[in-house]
Amino acid sequence: MRRDDGDADADDFFDYLDLFAAGDPDADLDGDRDADDFFTYLDLFAQGC
Repeated sequence: MRRDDGDADADDFFDYLDLFAAGDPDADLDGDRDADDFFTYLDLFAQGC
């Protein structure tokens, strides 16, 4: 998840974390809705999304 400000920053991380914690389908990155989605997001975030 990214805000449309062009930066991958803490706001993006916390936005995703909120979605993930709420079980929001937008946080499902690979179609199986499990903890791997969080780790996939961390990898993407580390690469700058």
